[in-house]
Amino acid sequence: MRNRHFPDISPLAWEHPSDAAAMAVLRAIPGLDRAIGSTLGRINELAAGRRLLEGSVPVTVQSHPRVLRVWREVGVSLDAVELPALHVRGMGGVNAATAGMDSPIVLVSQEAIEQLHDGSLRAVLAHELGHILSGHVRYKTAGMFMASLSAATLPAIWTIPFYAGALAAFRAWDRASELSADRAALLVTGDIQMLMAPLAGRDPEPPSRHMRGLRERLPFARAVEPLVDGGWRTFQAHPPTRARLAALQDWERSDAYASLMDGHYPRRGDERRQAGRWLEARLAVLREGWAAAMAR
Repeated sequence: MRNRHFPDISPLAWEHPSDAAAMAVLRAIPGLDRAIGSTLGRINELAAGRRLLEGSVPVTVQSHPRVLRVWREVGVSLDAVELPALHVRGMGGVNAATAGMDSPIVLVSQEAIEQLHDGSLRAVLAHELGHILSGHVRYKTAGMFMASLSAATLPAIWTIPFYAGALAAFRAWDRASELSADRAALLVTGDIQMLMAPLAGRDPEPPSRHMRGLRERLPFARAVEPLVDGGWRTFQAHPPTRARLAALQDWERSDAYASLMDGHYPRRGDERRQAGRWLEARLAVLREGWAAAMAR
């Protein structure tokens, strides 16, 4: 496949409306950005970086020439000014992860580079680079710190509702941000099929699967299953695979995608030079995201 290239492309080009809407809610939390910059993110950045790199091998021309080639091709496609460091280690399956605020680090699993052909590997790496270029890693790093806390570590009992609400907001945005990163992967690969293998088997089982044995003994078990599953989904970090693929198919069929393929897309710097125009575009994206959220 010929390597695609989108000169000066802005992350706004692949931003999903739900991502924009959920981020607006997240940033409305008082003091969040200051806390991320000074405490939450910094603490977790060091811990996450250590966990991510433990037992990993840096990707170099000598160690993984194929992986480095694909990584560089992805960087060219999205016109990345600088590519973050890439590492490899076993992760128990096809997977990839990114951590770090000022200096992001990308980890791809050994299983991914062994099992995926170049097209699907390109999709996995483009997804991670999409997160980085969109500025997602800052909030994902802070979200990991929030998720690592427990009720016992909170300073007072009255902070528990705030913590639960903030974590739910982080998770809602986290799921929506995956839709934006999926769009970046589609831009690079040009083929939804390339995302099929990386996403296969990613959906965890909902709690109701483990409640089936209670249905006969407890008459109310069937009635509470939707509530249990709904609460469980609130704190999941990824949307269901079927929803992710459906969102990509909708975008691929849209006029916006066709226009992007024709070279009409937001470019880096346009946000400043044409502030009014892109503010209107951003508001339109937000309105679409809010409408989709309310429809659910």
